[in-house]
Parts: sequence; C-alpha cells; structure tokens
Amino acid sequence: MLKVTVSLVLFMVSPGDGLFRSIYRTTFVSRPFGGNAGWPLFLSPYLKAGKIEEAQKKSQVSPFPGMSLESYAGYITVNKTYNSNLFFWFFPARIKPKDAPVVLWLQGGPGGSSMFGLFVEHGPYVITSNMTVRARDFPWTTTLSMLYIDNPVGTGFSFTDNLQGYAISEIDVAQNLYRMQYYLLRTKTMHQRNAQPSASFFQTEGMLPAGEAQQPATLSHFSTQSRCPLFHSALVQFFKLFPEYAKNEFYITGEVS
Repeated sequence: MLKVTVSLVLFMVSPGDGLFRSIYRTTFVSRPFGGNAGWPLFLSPYLKAGKIEEAQKKSQVSPFPGMSLESYAGYITVNKTYNSNLFFWFFPARIKPKDAPVVLWLQGGPGGSSMFGLFVEHGPYVITSNMTVRARDFPWTTTLSMLYIDNPVGTGFSFTDNLQGYAISEIDVAQNLYRMQYYLLRTKTMHQRNAQPSASFFQTEGMLPAGEAQQPATLSHFSTQSRCPLFHSALVQFFKLFPEYAKNEFYITGEVS
C-alpha cells in the first residue's frame, strides 16, 4: 500500500499578491514526519504493461490511525519527454460507489493545489488546529466518488523535469483549461465511451476555464503544444486504472480564486 505523508500547511487567502504568487499565505509548522514515506509511485508503467490489478493495489493509501477509509493516490505520467507527472488522490463514495458519480475537483487559482479542497473544504479529512487529522463530519465523499488532481503540472505535488512542461502565464493556463474542455468533448476516446450502452454521457456542465471566463479568441492555438492533451491523457489513464467507474456519470468542478 502507498503511504501518503502530508505536509501540514496553514492557508489564508492573500489577495493582490500578483501573478504566480500563491493565493494562500503560508505558515509552515515545524513537525517531524512519522515513518518513511517511501518513493513516489508512478502508475503509468503498470498501466502500459496491463498490470491494472497490481497498480490498484500499490496505489491504495493506508488510512490515518483510527479511521477506515478507502482511497488511492499516485502519479500519472502525462509527458514522457519532459517527465511531467500529475498527482491524484481518489476517494470512492462510501455509499453505493459502483453507481455514484465521479467528480473531478480542480482547485483553481490558477495554481492552487486541490489538496486544499480535500483537507480544508469538502474532503473526508480535516487538519485540526493542533496539527492532527480527523474525519470530516459531512464530506462530499459520502455520496460522490471524488478525484482530486493537482493541476496544472507544477502545482502541489505535480511536477515536471523541464521548463517546457509548465504553463508560462495566467492567460496560458486559462487557454489550456478551455482547450481541455474542448478537447475532452472532441476526443475519440470519450466519444467511444459515450457510445457504450452502459455508459452515462460525459458531462462538463458548470466548468469554468479560469478567472473571468477567459478563453482563446480562436481555436487556431489548439496544437500539440497545448497542455490539454496531457490532462486528457491523465483522465484516460485514470479510467484505465479504475475501469469499474468508467460507466458512472462524470463531472468536472472546482473554484476560482
């Protein structure tokens, strides 16, 4: 099982800090890590080799002491050339997970870690004032299967080994998110999924690109340089890792800071 070590950070909204500065003012708490977090888990090689069951088993997260909660986490490689990897943490719904909608949460900002939404807003875990973790009383994960992804590459635990793997401006991030919505609606993989009798139609209603709904004036920028195909790659690999959820309704949501 994968052990996820959480760096406990206190967040406060910090308006007006400017481009690419964190929207959350941080206070780092000195607290020694307990145990060995081990090595990062890269799941794409297992998926490519068809070792789905092994990948699921390795990605299962050991619950916090005193809690019994099923979840899975790891890295999905979205660009081998730049070694760009997106970090995800997935929580199947506690009630009827086989039928519950799958909801992808993107924190926004842009550049805010989705772990903020997980620990501070609506995830199953809460970080308390004395730096311990407790179960949230009414998490979204009761009736929804929540997928938290640190997006874009470079946000939170997601990383790349090459500067070309980053979005370089706020407009770039907005365009990439807009392209992501467009790309997901047009991609052959999702058309095939929607065509399956047992699959619910792929939903993107309610998704905001970023900021004040910025979007590219033309789709002529839609090229291989777009980071959207990378995000699409992450979703395709996710449903390959968890094929039992591919038939469920799927929604994308988040917040804009």
